[in-house]
Amino acid sequence: RLALVIGQTEYSGDLSRVKLANHEAGLIEASLRSVGFEVTSRRNLSRVDLRNELEDFRIRLERAGRDAVGFVYYTGHGAQHPASQDSYLLGVDAKLRGASDLAAYGVDMKSQRDAFGATGAKAVFLVFDACRNTPSIPGWKANYKGLSRVEAASDMLIAYSTSLGDLAEEGVYAPVLAEELKRPGRSAEAAFSAAQRRVALQTGRTQLPWYDPLMYSEVCFAGCTRQAALASEEHVALGQALSSGDVALLEEFLQRFPNSGSKGIVAREIAARKPAPVSRPVEAAVQAPAVAAGRTITGAREVMTLSAHGHSVIS
Repeated sequence: RLALVIGQTEYSGDLSRVKLANHEAGLIEASLRSVGFEVTSRRNLSRVDLRNELEDFRIRLERAGRDAVGFVYYTGHGAQHPASQDSYLLGVDAKLRGASDLAAYGVDMKSQRDAFGATGAKAVFLVFDACRNTPSIPGWKANYKGLSRVEAASDMLIAYSTSLGDLAEEGVYAPVLAEELKRPGRSAEAAFSAAQRRVALQTGRTQLPWYDPLMYSEVCFAGCTRQAALASEEHVALGQALSSGDVALLEEFLQRFPNSGSKGIVAREIAARKPAPVSRPVEAAVQAPAVAAGRTITGAREVMTLSAHGHSVIS
């Protein structure tokens, strides 16, 4: 399981700064790591660097073999050509002075689709959170919003943070998708479908994510079976309990998963964190006024002889 996560924030020229791109990329990166992906994370790439990172990752995926699963997440600016309607991912050095600058400063999404489709991997996921507002290109009357349709190749799923030709708000799609990727017991298609519905509901249908699946192998990010789902749930609960150091959470874990293979570890953590019982001093039963006292030590016991009113009292 290999992933490439790209966050583009610091754009130059007329392109606005994508303030939450770094945060969005971080959420997806953490989610993918939690379900077993080896993640390569990159930020603020120029067009040349963007192209090189995509190519290097594609070669790694191809060399990983036919059972490999690849995941690319891109957040930043993207734009479509006003004449050809081809869509491009833009490097942070992009300067859109004319339509030809899209090819000069961008990476063609169709070319990337074709290249990743030829890797022979079991499944490839291309996720574009890039439908941001871009300035109109000089010489063209219309301001072409969002991205155009790029259909998935075989064994591929392509997802967009909003519907084609529309704009996506920052910080909306990524948090929802990050949660759905970690949800056990469901297919990859179901995860993207759930994210689609949740974002539509959350935004009052002003942002409608879209995805195109052409999958021929079953892929589940956090396990496909109920048994895998329970194992994943136990793993998450164990991590939360141990990291919290809260005795109540540790005890709750043992109640929820009494047959867990980690119950010994949890029990030791509970024992280590519970305060030791405090021994109370034994109060003397009778305190008699002493006139004279003598003291001898026998072994580990102290023998005290008190003389009071003519009587000897040994304590």
